[in-house]
Amino acid sequence: MAWKQLLALASAAALASGCVTAPAGPQVMALPGSGKTFTAFQQDDRNCRAWASEQIGLAPGQPLDHNTATGATIGTLLGGVAAHDPGAGAAIGAGTGLAVGSASGASVDAANAQALQGRYDSAYTQCMYAAGDQVPAAAPAPAYAPRYSPPLAAPASRRMLPPAPPPGMPPPPPPAAGPPPPPPPPPGAYPAAGVG
Repeated sequence: MAWKQLLALASAAALASGCVTAPAGPQVMALPGSGKTFTAFQQDDRNCRAWASEQIGLAPGQPLDHNTATGATIGTLLGGVAAHDPGAGAAIGAGTGLAVGSASGASVDAANAQALQGRYDSAYTQCMYAAGDQVPAAAPAPAYAPRYSPPLAAPASRRMLPPAPPPGMPPPPPPAAGPPPPPPPPPGAYPAAGVG
């Protein structure tokens, strides 16, 4: 009988410690628009906070521990069943299931809270911008470097040299500086110009 009370106390403590809530406010900075009074800015802020809350469908600070509670309940039941002992073994199995189930559900709730905060911030930013207030602008897309970069020239010490000539042979002539000149035109190809 004492293990049931211990289990109830442990589950209540786990649920209270793993509570995640809906966004209580924006995590973006907004400033009054040019020529706007601070009182008008505060009114815009209140209106946009309410509108952002409507967009995510939750009241500010509303708990998001649905997955934590579900995970704790399922984990406790599976842990107790797996222990196969109605006494202390069930309490240990249930406690382990409670801890694992609570942790699993809490991580899902935390991910959901982060996604909700992003949606809330987007809605708030759009509303404040539409009201004429200053909000952060999106950063420009980064310029990506090309995927292919041309190969670098090898240092002089690593360039490929032609093989040396066999012993007793003269070395080859040096390479020409440019293409060979064209052959001269045949005699009489051009009419002679008269001088006179």
